[in-house]
Amino acid sequence: KDLSPDLRNTHPISMTYAGLTHKDPDFNTPDGPYGFDNGVKLYDGKVECATCHNVHNPDVTLFARVGVDRLCETCHIK
Repeated sequence: KDLSPDLRNTHPISMTYAGLTHKDPDFNTPDGPYGFDNGVKLYDGKVECATCHNVHNPDVTLFARVGVDRLCETCHIK
């Protein structure tokens, strides 16, 4: 996995989450209207910086909402 600091090509800001429509087999369906039960959030169905990052919690690596080892597979099936 390419986890370089610059994710603009793969994770643009304010993109509609592909798993909302249940039509993209590469993405998990959110647990509810605000995202996933593990704390990963959606904002009006869109992926924002705060979807994965909680800037108010400096106690975790990269301010990630969940452990970075599990973060990607919250949304991505592959």
